[in-house]
Amino acid sequence: MHGLKIHISLTFALLLASGMLLTNGIITVLWQHSLVNGVIENNTAFLEAVAKNSDGKTGGILRFFAPMREQTPGLCAAVLLDGVWQTTPDSSCSPPAKLRMVAEQAKTEGRTATSTTGNALGFLFLQQEYIYMAVPFPAVPGSSGAISLSYPLRPIWQVLRQDQKIILVYILINTLVLSVIGFFRLASIILRPIDRLVQGTSSYRGENHPALVAEGEGSEFRRLSSAINGMVRRIDEDKINLQETIHSLKQANETIQATQQEMIRAEKLASVGRLSAGLAHEIGNPLGIVLGYLGLLKEDAISPEEKADYIQRSEQELNRINMLVRQLLDFSRPLPATNEPVHIHSLLLDIQHMLQAQKKNKEIAFETAITAEHDIVQGGAETLRQAFLNFFLNAIDAIHETNHPEQGKISIASRNTRDNSGRTMLQVIISDNGSGISPDHLKNIFDPFFTTKDPGKGTGLGLAVSHTIIENCGGVVHARSDGNKGTSIIVELPIMDK
Repeated sequence: MHGLKIHISLTFALLLASGMLLTNGIITVLWQHSLVNGVIENNTAFLEAVAKNSDGKTGGILRFFAPMREQTPGLCAAVLLDGVWQTTPDSSCSPPAKLRMVAEQAKTEGRTATSTTGNALGFLFLQQEYIYMAVPFPAVPGSSGAISLSYPLRPIWQVLRQDQKIILVYILINTLVLSVIGFFRLASIILRPIDRLVQGTSSYRGENHPALVAEGEGSEFRRLSSAINGMVRRIDEDKINLQETIHSLKQANETIQATQQEMIRAEKLASVGRLSAGLAHEIGNPLGIVLGYLGLLKEDAISPEEKADYIQRSEQELNRINMLVRQLLDFSRPLPATNEPVHIHSLLLDIQHMLQAQKKNKEIAFETAITAEHDIVQGGAETLRQAFLNFFLNAIDAIHETNHPEQGKISIASRNTRDNSGRTMLQVIISDNGSGISPDHLKNIFDPFFTTKDPGKGTGLGLAVSHTIIENCGGVVHARSDGNKGTSIIVELPIMDK
């Protein structure tokens, strides 16, 4: 606030002084003009009186100027009569050429002539130093002449400068006095109410509304106070509404998180069902083999070596069944949500091996080009496994839709890239040569409940759940498809800082 007071004081004083100086300048210019005109009028009248009362003799005419020369040093008079030029005997006379030129002009034109010359410092700028005046007069019948006078203006400017010093001192005093009076008046009218506004708004903590100005203040400040009080009330109301909105959003977020977990569990159960259907075929073959070996072991004609071989083969088949069931149990077991380092390469290979073990996927070729140097990301291993499993299952379904699974191929590639902010990312591309996705459907495949499968064959949640999981890990996912030439899912996840 002190800076504002100083600024207002200096501005007020500067404007006041500038106004006074400009006014003084205009008055001084008019004053100078009036003085010069007065000198011309007075001296011209004197010259005309001399010309009227002269006896026609040059010496008698010049004697009229003796008293003036004593009062005004530098004054010079001259008479031009029938071509004869004579000046007052004074070496300080102004240049005779200029004086004679004015006399010749007055004689020729038969009227008063004036001119100025030289430079002398006036009040604020250079002014004329001399005024030249000449009047014609008939000296002797049949002859003509002129009386001329050069009048120095320097004494006038000196007096004017002395007067201006007094005026400037007066302006300075007036500026100081009026500035002080104006400052206190402005402080009373403007600064003090502003101080109260600042103190009132600074002390406001939301408990009560500040009384910003008194009742006797100007109408503008009362309006400003009313506007600020209204704004404060609206802020309080908005604050209450914001708190209610935050509470509602918090509850909605908790509901969304719970719903998201339910969606993940539902999609997980759907995936388990699909895997179980394929696993039933895989278990059927080794069970048939074991039953065959058990039937052989009941026969009495086999040798002990054959019995041992049958038992060993049965154990191998049972171990195979146990491994398949354990993989399914490990996948379907609900694990708590975690945020831990996850090796994506190991996760991808585990999913690939689990899917390759199923009979219906035996004909599909899996190709890997895992070249990323860094594959550790921050997230939950179970949720990321679910996300990538959904991508693989969709690729397998797309290949079976072509009715030529023996020509099916799924490619898994990875590499390290950088995003726009410079972060190191892990890019995983899962590509298939299945039926592909039409351009009309491509932009909607990550929407919940959107599916192109026949009723009962898809929930429409798989890709939506995967999209949410990837985004929760700070990554992005998008799809690319060339019509019926296959589909590629591109996943980018931020690498975990070491």
